[in-house]
Amino acid sequence: MLAQGAFATAHAADAADAAATQLDEVVVTATRVARTGFTAPTPTTQVGSEDLQKAAVTNVADQLNKVPAFRGSSTPASTSHITQNAGGNFLDLRGLGATRTLVLVDGHRYVPTTASGLVDINVIPTGLIDRVDVVTGGASAAWGSDAVAGVVNLILKRNLTGLQGEISTGATERGDGQEYRVSLAGGTGFADGRGHFEAAAEYASSAGVGSNRDWFKEHWANIANPAYVKGNGQPQNLILPNVGVSVATLGGLITSGPLKGLQFLPGGATSQFQYGTNVGAQYMTGGQGIYPGDLISLVTPLERASLFTRATFDFDDKTQGFFEASTAYSRTDFNLSASYDLGSITIRKDNAFLPASVQSLMTANNINSFQMGRINPDIAYNVVDDVNQTTRLATGLKGAIGDWTWDASAEFGETRYSARVYNNRINTNFNQAVDAVIGPNGQAMCRSTLTNPTNGCVPINLFGAGSPSAAADAYVVGTQSLLSHIKELSAAANIQGKPFSTWAGPVSIAAGIEGRRESVNQIVDPGSQAGIFAIGNPKAMRGSYDVKEAYGEAVVPLAAGLPLVKNLDLDVAARVTNYSTSGTVWTWKAGLSYAINDEWRVRATRSRDIRAPNLNDLYSPYTLTFATVTDPRNGTQLTVSQPQLGNPNLQPEKGDTITAGVVYEPAWLSGLHMSLDYYDIKLQGAIATLTAQNMINRCESGNTAMCQYIIRDSSGMLTTVLRTNINLSELHTSGVDGEISYNTPLDRYFENLPGSIDLRLLTSYVDKFITNDGTTSINTGGVTGVGGPHWRAMASASYTNGPLSVYTEVRYIGPGLYDVNLSYNNNHVDSQTLVNTSVQYTLLDHDNRQLQVFGAINNLLDSNPPVAPYNFIFGSPSSASVFDVMGRRYTVGVRFKY
Repeated sequence: MLAQGAFATAHAADAADAAATQLDEVVVTATRVARTGFTAPTPTTQVGSEDLQKAAVTNVADQLNKVPAFRGSSTPASTSHITQNAGGNFLDLRGLGATRTLVLVDGHRYVPTTASGLVDINVIPTGLIDRVDVVTGGASAAWGSDAVAGVVNLILKRNLTGLQGEISTGATERGDGQEYRVSLAGGTGFADGRGHFEAAAEYASSAGVGSNRDWFKEHWANIANPAYVKGNGQPQNLILPNVGVSVATLGGLITSGPLKGLQFLPGGATSQFQYGTNVGAQYMTGGQGIYPGDLISLVTPLERASLFTRATFDFDDKTQGFFEASTAYSRTDFNLSASYDLGSITIRKDNAFLPASVQSLMTANNINSFQMGRINPDIAYNVVDDVNQTTRLATGLKGAIGDWTWDASAEFGETRYSARVYNNRINTNFNQAVDAVIGPNGQAMCRSTLTNPTNGCVPINLFGAGSPSAAADAYVVGTQSLLSHIKELSAAANIQGKPFSTWAGPVSIAAGIEGRRESVNQIVDPGSQAGIFAIGNPKAMRGSYDVKEAYGEAVVPLAAGLPLVKNLDLDVAARVTNYSTSGTVWTWKAGLSYAINDEWRVRATRSRDIRAPNLNDLYSPYTLTFATVTDPRNGTQLTVSQPQLGNPNLQPEKGDTITAGVVYEPAWLSGLHMSLDYYDIKLQGAIATLTAQNMINRCESGNTAMCQYIIRDSSGMLTTVLRTNINLSELHTSGVDGEISYNTPLDRYFENLPGSIDLRLLTSYVDKFITNDGTTSINTGGVTGVGGPHWRAMASASYTNGPLSVYTEVRYIGPGLYDVNLSYNNNHVDSQTLVNTSVQYTLLDHDNRQLQVFGAINNLLDSNPPVAPYNFIFGSPSSASVFDVMGRRYTVGVRFKY
């Protein structure tokens, strides 16, 4: 079942009633109270195992990200430009950031896989998932910190018997993106049925996707408009096709002085570089400029494996114990990019490798040096190798005392995460190697070796593609490494019961205490610590914090069985949390569920939610990276350094959430369900690291607090933007979710027509997404790569007739804007419509044995993404987490059970 909004929660309760004889307890994730028949006032989406099977996905994140409430989630398609956590799947509700979406497994926190407190969905075995509850509203009072945007609770299958599994493979129509998945799960009883053991194992791999897509080869990008001058009416930026670099080539390009435009060809020959039009500080359209995006991937490869075991034992008819042990592994290994210099290499006249013809030109023009730009795949690609190993142990008891139920549990988990970047350029070595001269022996040598003969410097020839020697390549690059050890230790105890009744029904309560300690110990190689590399340079980090919590929740029936009041329930909850780093904070919620009659239901919730600063927010060390920005003062596009570090003085974010909705389930058409839910989330003191461009823009717009982080040289040129974690003033988003669902047997309408259909439409509209730092308020609602397009929708239809099941879904990602901070010649981003379809056929279903074959086609129409937002200038497309970039792809497989 896949549903959204009020209908989902209503029918989650109905499903709970039906399953009450099979499950020990029923908890809808929107509330801690286990109360069959209760419809919680917070909208909840459910994705069931049948949905995952119909869509034939290899990762549960692939299906969840289709739900319109998820926006901007990190996926292997959006992490092809980063050195850490590349290939990760991190869920992001409402586009508020993955750190504001709390991920649970069976109602418990899962060990973080990053120092930011995130859980990589890659570590969860898809084949073991029974359903996923997605609470699309504030839930901190019930579940704790990080649930500002909502909660994703992955519910695992229980009481498995026998063996079941799935084998599948697939690839894109263009022959890349090959995927393989093998999943096995099973269980058996022991101790005369008092105990039960189950285990699940899964392996999956995806080969990734390169840049060989026709739409991508149009080379669309955002470049600074060279004609822009403040106040002249010209747009600041141009979004144009056929964009290339104007200050670098694969073999070297002279970018300054009288020889500007002379380029070096293989073997050291020279020719005149052909410039295009709209030539800016670094980029242009047309001409001979290379497009850096051609050198990197659209989707990173991913390999993952997991093993999960669980044992339960009934000590008596009211007390059960459990023990769980699991381990997971994921890895991505890919070419990140080539090193590059955009007109920043200084070449002297006496360079040992400089062609004699160029030396003669320098003499004739009376120059002793020039600046050169070069893109260097012939030296080496930066190769990212990220490995995540997560281990988790959990144990606990649950039972009943009279009409009360209770549970207590403890969990220990650790993640060992390593991130390596091979062939990372060593800046000092490179600069020394470039400055080559003819030595006393008549051979090329580094100028530095003349004064330090034992420095080991190997001179490098940069004149023409393929000119650098293997020895020089080895000298100028090295391996950057990071090893992060993240631990979580937690314990919790909960109790639920119905201590008394009002005239309208029994009052249900839940209460509990929790404690948690999280820590990180991160070590790096000496070179990274010293900052010798061209990219990355992570630093050592160490820190921890403790959390102590207590909560209570009550569901109070206020009225029932009255005219126009079938029932009216009040749901209230409060939680007090003490952080060792920032003190005590309260969260709470109050909600009403009002059933007018059997057809109409109204619901509303008001909550206070928090997100406390995580380990990375607090303790992240100084890290130096670079960014391409546009100077609002003159429209110049340039590269600046952007060192980043944590802030131990951060305070928790505080969110105020309002949800209100209506559900209509008409008696005149059984199986039809309609809902509409409004949400409004206002986050005060939002913890964020703004982009360098945003910080520059806000400073220039009058926010003087931002100007302290902006550094210019004596001529006024931007050089550095200091990026630190800060508590911003406010994030504010609002919108509406809608859903229409209808399922019925076809013989209801046509007597002899077999089978049944299930139709569903889910929509989400983003009204606003405002960032307010106290001075500048920017609304990015409708901006494709930030707040998200205004409209997103998913429609599905399935037909089932005996052993045959046919499923089709249509996704719509609406049009949007490219940016709202700068003016553009074309600020429009087109929509994308995707059609996915699958067929399942059960060959055998007898005596608890089942054999099923299936096939699926994703992006059936081979829809291309809008080209405008794909700004591959030494980075990733700005909207890769929004659109499908892979094209048509096929999956086939088999499922079995016995």
